[in-house]
Amino acid sequence: MTVENQTPQPTQESSNTGKTILMVVLVVLAALAVIFLAFLAGGMLAGSSAPDTGDEVIEGGGNYLQVPAPAPGDPSVTAVANLNVRAGPGTQYNSYGLLQPGQSAQAVGINSDGTWYAINCPQCTDGIGWASGEYVIPQNIEGLPVIE
Repeated sequence: MTVENQTPQPTQESSNTGKTILMVVLVVLAALAVIFLAFLAGGMLAGSSAPDTGDEVIEGGGNYLQVPAPAPGDPSVTAVANLNVRAGPGTQYNSYGLLQPGQSAQAVGINSDGTWYAINCPQCTDGIGWASGEYVIPQNIEGLPVIE
């Protein structure tokens, strides 16, 4: 009796099963990629919006301040979010109220490290309030006096 060394040949059925498994894996990977990209896009969209308070929890309780609009060419800051206007240049100071997103105020000074702007605010003590430089767009601020 002669024994021949024969390697089993794949059948058409096992070849189709392998292709089906590969297709299922590819479809699952594509679906996971779409879900992942949607998750990233949602996070980017949420992250791209301006912060809602400017520096932390809104303390003004929705109390929006009415500040005089700056004259064209005057130093000014424009809020990019609801922004606490504080009694001093830091979050440890009390909030007088809020500037609304897009609201501009005349800038009358800046703190020594350039992170907070003093603004014209009639409702504030001494007529001056402070806005975080992190949440405003400054215009024409060259030469603002440093206020301590």
